[in-house]
Amino acid sequence: MGQRGENDSSGLPKDDEGTWKGGFFVGQGGNGVIHYWVNVDEFQKVRDRMVIKDDWVSDSNEEPEAYRGLYEDLVKKGMDFGINPDRPGKAKIEERFNREAYLQAMLTDPDSRDSATTVPLRGIRKGHDHEWRIPNGDTSKKLYTHWRFYMDLFHAGDLHGILASHIVGEGDNKKPIPEPIPEPFIWCVFTCIAEALAQSERVVQTRPNARQEQDEVITFVDMKPPNMLLYVTRRDKYPVYPKPLLSDFGAAHILYKEDPRQNRNHEKPYSHGATVGFFAPEMVKRDIVFKRDKLAIERPLHSWTNVWQTGRTIESMMHLRTVVREDQDEICIGDCPIKDKDPIDIKGFPDFKYSDDLIDLVWRCQRFEPEQRPTTTELLELIQERALQHSRGMDTWADERNIPQGCAINFSAGSGPNTVADSFARPKTKDEMDGYW
Repeated sequence: MGQRGENDSSGLPKDDEGTWKGGFFVGQGGNGVIHYWVNVDEFQKVRDRMVIKDDWVSDSNEEPEAYRGLYEDLVKKGMDFGINPDRPGKAKIEERFNREAYLQAMLTDPDSRDSATTVPLRGIRKGHDHEWRIPNGDTSKKLYTHWRFYMDLFHAGDLHGILASHIVGEGDNKKPIPEPIPEPFIWCVFTCIAEALAQSERVVQTRPNARQEQDEVITFVDMKPPNMLLYVTRRDKYPVYPKPLLSDFGAAHILYKEDPRQNRNHEKPYSHGATVGFFAPEMVKRDIVFKRDKLAIERPLHSWTNVWQTGRTIESMMHLRTVVREDQDEICIGDCPIKDKDPIDIKGFPDFKYSDDLIDLVWRCQRFEPEQRPTTTELLELIQERALQHSRGMDTWADERNIPQGCAINFSAGSGPNTVADSFARPKTKDEMDGYW
């Protein structure tokens, strides 16, 4: 702690003008843990902020054919922080592949961070704490490679936090009383996700070594509110409803419909990594009861899977669904209730109703038959056609002094912490982070 550059435990590139301090726990996921670091000058004024995610991955480090050329792009963007410290920027094919880092780097434009639609990557390196583990459901040990991801700090939290802020207490019992999220912001989130999907398709289809058929997409697989980080710049005004960016590419894959992995049992060659309640019908395993109940369909994962999960994410905002339990049939694995005939029914808000335009589009996104859902391009066009008439007020909500009446928001105004003491004044405990991952 407190040493400069690569001499401290952050492993960050050297910075002679500041000192990195941190190791502050933020949260943890399936195979990783995230900590918060700040760079301070000699007067302890914060110069920069970053999060470091330590991840342990059992996949091979050898670069597959479909991902050739992406490492060179990563290096060109200055993101190789030490994949092989002895060969900076020249790591060998058999030692350098991390699918999550490759995809996140491919979607990162270092010169256009303010217009980003996905969470940017700053850098990636290999750690030193590789481990032999026995995976769940297995009997033999596998080597888990330790990787370190370096990313911007998103101090406003995630979309899950927005949902939680709209569930307020009343009286001594603090009984949850839902407060609907304003529809203009829901259209904003809808737009941001659709733009991110469209941008990802453009990038993946024009990358080095892309298929000539131009039919590949990034299937995100684990899209959900906690994986939508809220982006704000540190200026004088703090937005009430910050812009969401797609994050967490650990479950994402570059896929096309005839991909050899897209066979009848495609859940076996690669893991889905999705969350209960966010399984599209084509993601459900073929040999379980849901197929009999028409909750599974034999289709490959593709862009229509992203569209389905987009609809489910927006629906969760409309229902204020912050907790997903396997015993809740309506949000269990698969599409239940099936959205074949009737649009969704939003209940629980007296004297309040979302527009038919919004309800209809969320329903369209979650149709059981993938071919009945809008394509990514069609979805963005439909949103652009409908959103404008329902977006009144979004131009003022970036100013915290213009909070619309009735909105339950727990974000405070200001430009964020400016000293180390401020940065660590309210740490989240591990228990507080449970349910975010």
